[in-house]
Amino acid sequence: MRESNAGAEMKQCRCCPTCGRPIPPKDFGLSPSRQRILDIVSREGPVETLVLVERTGVSGVESLRVIVSQINKKLAAHGMRICGSSNGRRGYGSGYRLIKEAAE
Repeated sequence: MRESNAGAEMKQCRCCPTCGRPIPPKDFGLSPSRQRILDIVSREGPVETLVLVERTGVSGVESLRVIVSQINKKLAAHGMRICGSSNGRRGYGSGYRLIKEAAE
C-alpha cells in the first residue's frame, strides 16, 4: 500500500526528450548511498536486485527494499518513483527501474 501525498504539491516530472525516461532532480537531500542507488537505477534501469545490492554495498535485499521505499517518499513530490520490474520473474531476479507516476 502506497502512502497518499494528499496536500503535497507535486512538481512536474522531467523526462528525456529522446527516450522518455524520467530525469530525477540533481540534489534533493539524499545521503550519498541513496543518491548512488537513484543514479544507477535512473541511468541503467531496470537493474537486477542482486546486482544493485552488490554495486551499492547495501547489506541485503531487504535493506535495499527499505532504502528504495525511503527514496520513493522523496521522489513522490517530483512525480516519479522507483518500482520493481519482475519481467515475469519472481524473487531475486527481479529488478528496479525509475518510472513517471501517472497523473491523478
